[in-house]
Amino acid sequence: MRSPFLPLLVCALFSLFALAGVLFGEAPRTSLLLYYCLLLLNTFFSVRVFSSITPPNALQAVFDAILVLIYAGLAFSFASIVNFTAISAGLFLISALKYVHLKRMVSSYQYSCSGKSESTGSVYYSL
Repeated sequence: MRSPFLPLLVCALFSLFALAGVLFGEAPRTSLLLYYCLLLLNTFFSVRVFSSITPPNALQAVFDAILVLIYAGLAFSFASIVNFTAISAGLFLISALKYVHLKRMVSSYQYSCSGKSESTGSVYYSL
């Protein structure tokens, strides 16, 4: 079980990225900054839910590291709609791949731990 503070720590880190992007990057567009804030809100709930059901896995850690780098890239692209959009597309692509892998991993993990198809069905439902 991961720390209950993990979602807060993740969002605090991404908020620091945003602050650094605003302070050290070019003049930000307000709309992109607001969109980033909405992404942070979504990220909080996503990390809160999925960190509790994700078994330890090296590939999931790689996906997480890539997503952290993408969030840093987003924070330094507030001045360019084109760059921000391209990096956002990368964020959603990597996130989708992460959750496809998670779905496969959790279903096999559930089978090996409990042997009950009901629990696997509930995992599929939650994803």
